[in-house]
Amino acid sequence: MMTESPTDKPAAFALARRVTSALREDFHGAARSFTISNLQEDGPLIAFSVRFEVYGYFPIVFNYDRGFFGFAIAFGEVGVSVLGSLEGGSLDDLPALLEEFDRRIRLRIPDKYLDAYTPSG
Repeated sequence: MMTESPTDKPAAFALARRVTSALREDFHGAARSFTISNLQEDGPLIAFSVRFEVYGYFPIVFNYDRGFFGFAIAFGEVGVSVLGSLEGGSLDDLPALLEEFDRRIRLRIPDKYLDAYTPSG
């Protein structure tokens, strides 16, 4: 579900889709239920949010605003930061950023939930 038309904000939507696609690929089904919202675009200034669920446990919001970004566990109107742009680098290295996010979010999830997403064999 999206609250804005992607054709109204093509660059913001494209960047949000890039993040969403990387999450789908890197988390192999452990990230799902994606919602892109808050698309904003004013020339090179871009902002958006992506909300998703990770490991069947936490609702996560990824916010991007003019080059600054962060992952937070969503608790209603507030969030608990998991990884921000000052500590996590830039979106230019999205695979490394998602690896660090995964490492940090796994520390906050009980093993029994993580085991459901670990391939057996």
